[in-house]
Amino acid sequence: MCGGGGGSDAGDIQRRNEQLEEERQARIRAGSDLITQQFSRFDDGFFGDFQNNFLSFFEPQLDKQSNAARGQGISALVDRGILNSTEGIRGLTDIQDRDALERTNLVNRGQDEVNKLRQGVEREKTNLFALNETAADPARIAPLAQGGAASFAAPAAFSPLEDVFGGVLNSVAAFQAARNNAVAPVARRSFNSSGVASSGGSGRVVG
Repeated sequence: MCGGGGGSDAGDIQRRNEQLEEERQARIRAGSDLITQQFSRFDDGFFGDFQNNFLSFFEPQLDKQSNAARGQGISALVDRGILNSTEGIRGLTDIQDRDALERTNLVNRGQDEVNKLRQGVEREKTNLFALNETAADPARIAPLAQGGAASFAAPAAFSPLEDVFGGVLNSVAAFQAARNNAVAPVARRSFNSSGVASSGGSGRVVG
């Protein structure tokens, strides 16, 4: 009569399952290490460099636009002889204020781009860690982690800065036109042979 064989078999199966789980956890740890290694480059220094590159791309364009706008504004005001007038001073001040506003906007936009990049990196890592937990396959995770990290590390492509001073220059032109329209035309006056002053045109002489 045989006895105890079933218990031995159950113990063997349990030990085998435990061994398989340990191996699976080891593969998961290996995959996690690969992901962490690939994404370790995305530290504060990386994001700081990204923001500096953003500003280095846009600030020279803003400088160029600002200088051109100021030059155009001064030229237009000089042509109309109102450079030192209240309107002229206000127009140049508007250009200066817009320059300061746009520089602040660039810093804020740069920070927004950094935040979006951080979020994208974290989202990619989260997805890879979830896949790694399910697949438990480092050979599969390795190229995915490498490609995902590389896509975020690639140099960013920015569009050129839009025209930010056009509205201000239009305003300068508008108040110049308004000022010109506000100056009433001076009627030419002449004297007839009787010494009576008369305005040019067909007005009648009061006698």
